[in-house]
Amino acid sequence: MKFSSKLAIFTSITLGYAHSAMANGHDLPCYQRVYSAAHMADHPEQNVAELTFWFELIHSGDVLVGNFKTLTADTSETRERGIADQIFEDGMFCYGGQFPNTNQVTQCTLECGGPDVLIEYPAPGELLFHTKSISVNNSAGRCTSGVLQEGDADTYVSYRLFLVPSEMCTGIGPFG
Repeated sequence: MKFSSKLAIFTSITLGYAHSAMANGHDLPCYQRVYSAAHMADHPEQNVAELTFWFELIHSGDVLVGNFKTLTADTSETRERGIADQIFEDGMFCYGGQFPNTNQVTQCTLECGGPDVLIEYPAPGELLFHTKSISVNNSAGRCTSGVLQEGDADTYVSYRLFLVPSEMCTGIGPFG
C-alpha cells in the first residue's frame, strides 16, 4: 500500500502521554503482522514477510524509542539482493519523548539513517508503519538500505500492524 507524502504535514502534532502504559518498555503496546502466503502471493513486490514494532522508554523514562524487527520475504527481488529470509532490526529515536495516542503521528529517526519513519495510529489496536528508503541493521550489525522498500525509493510504503500481547516484544531488538 503506497502512502501519500501529505502525512508529513502532520508530524508536528503534539503527542499525548499515556501514564498507565509506561511502567517499563515492555508494558508499552506491541504490534505485529505475519503476512499470510495468500497476501504475499497477491503482493509480489512486498519485501517483508513479518514485522514487529514496539516503543519503550529509556533514560529514566524521558526518551521514547521505537524498535522494529522484520523478517524479509523469499522473493526473486530479495534473493537477487541477497536479503531473502533474513532478520533485520533497528532502533529509532522518536520525537517528543511521549507515547502517542490514537489518531496521532510520531516521527522517528533510525539509528542506521535514511528518511524518517512515521508511525500512525488510525484506530485502537492498529498501527501504520510508513517508511521509504531507510537503512536497517542486519544480524552482523551492518546497516543495509532498502530492506523495507517496494518500488520507487521516493515513495512511502505503509505496513499495517495489529496489537499483540506485549510479551511478543520482550527481549528482542536493539533495546530489548
